[in-house]
Amino acid sequence: MILVLVLELNNSLGLCGDALLQAVVDYSKIVSHDQYKPFRQVCNFPIVLIANRLEISIAVCVGPIYVTTLLALDLSFGFHAFDNVIQVAHVFKVLSRH
Repeated sequence: MILVLVLELNNSLGLCGDALLQAVVDYSKIVSHDQYKPFRQVCNFPIVLIANRLEISIAVCVGPIYVTTLLALDLSFGFHAFDNVIQVAHVFKVLSRH
């Protein structure tokens, strides 16, 4: 079984570091583990990374790790709080289809 999701939770951007960066570091530790060595020649370990601020990224390991952010939502409550909640609901609905 190959890991397909890393979730990092932080209360606020900047506290204890960047959640996306922490997710990438965790991902690199996982794919560099000896148990995945047989797969390195045939798999680039695609993954979905979910970080605070609702930042959804994908990554692959082809020697170096390449990360692309697909979506970043500011979940701070304020004037657009209702719109943010609706947008988050749509994102999780799409993610739950698989």
